[in-house]
Amino acid sequence: MVLTFAQFKPRRARLPTFSDDALRRLTQPMLVTVGDRDAMLDSADTTWRIRRCVPHAAVRVLPGVGHVIFDQTDSILAFLRT
Repeated sequence: MVLTFAQFKPRRARLPTFSDDALRRLTQPMLVTVGDRDAMLDSADTTWRIRRCVPHAAVRVLPGVGHVIFDQTDSILAFLRT
C-alpha cells in the first residue's frame, strides 16, 4: 500500500468533458454505470447529459454507491452479450 501511494500522482487538472455535440455523434451501444453518491464526479449531471444526448445508451444509477463501483461483472457481461 505504501508503494502505491508513494508513486501515485493524482490528477490536479479538471477532467476533460465531451461536448454535447460529440456525445450526440456516438452511435455504438453504450452502458453507463454511476453511483448516486459519487463525491468526485457529478453523477446526476452525467446521467442527465447521457440520457439527453445519447438516448440509446443504457444508463444505470446505483443507489448508495460512491465513486468506486464493485461487482458489476454480471451486468457488464449481460450488456456485452446483447
